[in-house]
Amino acid sequence: MQNVSFKYAEVDVLKEVNLTVEKGKTIALVGQSGSGKSTLVDLVPRFYDIERGAIFIDDENIKSIKIRDLRLLMGNVNQESILFNDTIFNNIAFGVDSATEEEVIAAAKVANAHEFILETEKGYQTNIGDRGSKLSGGQRQRLSSCTSCT
Repeated sequence: MQNVSFKYAEVDVLKEVNLTVEKGKTIALVGQSGSGKSTLVDLVPRFYDIERGAIFIDDENIKSIKIRDLRLLMGNVNQESILFNDTIFNNIAFGVDSATEEEVIAAAKVANAHEFILETEKGYQTNIGDRGSKLSGGQRQRLSSCTSCT
């Protein structure tokens, strides 16, 4: 991200932001409510277009990539998890035709969920309850993250 600025209507939300994230690295965006964290993340898949500056992926300006192709490069995890009253395995595999056990476990490992899953009563076959009610908030978030990795 180079000198990125963005506003909603006439209100500046981001001003001259510079950010580099190395391939394979995980970062945390921390700040007060309304400080622009979600907006910054929404600019990468072009849910909004920036006012000034540029965003690059592997040295390519995202404006030169078709939106559909750009969005296929990434997964999205919303702040509110959508989980079903079903097993951990089926929640991770949801929407993926014939997901294999290896694919589900690989997704869980990428999302740092594999260890807590193994500690549950029945591992990947544990029922998580309605909306994941049998899990902690952090566990629900990690499980929801798995679905963007399958």
